[in-house]
Amino acid sequence: MFYHYDAIRRFQDGQTKGKTIHLIDYISFQALGIAILLTYPKEQTHTLLDDPYKNKEQTRSVILIDEIDKAPRDLPNDVLMEIEQLSFKVKETGETYSVNQNYRPIVVLTSNSEKDLPDTFLRRCVYYHITFPCVEELIMIVTSRFEDYPELLKEFSNDYIYAAINHFYDIRTLNLKKKPTTAELLAWITTLQAMNLDPRQLTPEMVSSYSVLIKNQQDFLYVEKFLAKKLS
Repeated sequence: MFYHYDAIRRFQDGQTKGKTIHLIDYISFQALGIAILLTYPKEQTHTLLDDPYKNKEQTRSVILIDEIDKAPRDLPNDVLMEIEQLSFKVKETGETYSVNQNYRPIVVLTSNSEKDLPDTFLRRCVYYHITFPCVEELIMIVTSRFEDYPELLKEFSNDYIYAAINHFYDIRTLNLKKKPTTAELLAWITTLQAMNLDPRQLTPEMVSSYSVLIKNQQDFLYVEKFLAKKLS
């Protein structure tokens, strides 16, 4: 999360006779490391950072660490002090970089709660639960996501999108092992268009599109029965 040391390239260059080795040339700073370095004046960091950051003025960054619950179990404890203090040491060069508190980055961590995070880690966090989008929010998400595909978007009428989202919500109310998410909804709407299926008119053929929404055989059979009941 702070930096990466390319030991393989360093080793290969070390075999080249007469090549001058500068350890810093094998260091590439990662998201948290870049955010900390961006709190320094650019004169101090332009030789450390690559484009587009090398000539950037001092700034506060927002860092997203996504789905930290999927990281190795020891990771939250391993980076506990580093994230709290926003300071890290590059072992290979011996240099330590600490944040300028005037530009302290904001660190956002997400978790799907697939496993519990350590209490000592959670005590340093401000907790916020993101609820699943409502119908109106999903309509906004769908229309904004397809703005880059005007030919596809113009085929979507308001009632088409509304029907698709309502059916999606009906599926989510079922007692599924893994409920479909917004990402599956977007993929499903694209699939409906490709298969010439209309969510306003449910047909037995609709079941073939559910493979985009459902990722579990038991859930698929459950949704298949749900569709059959709707059509009966």
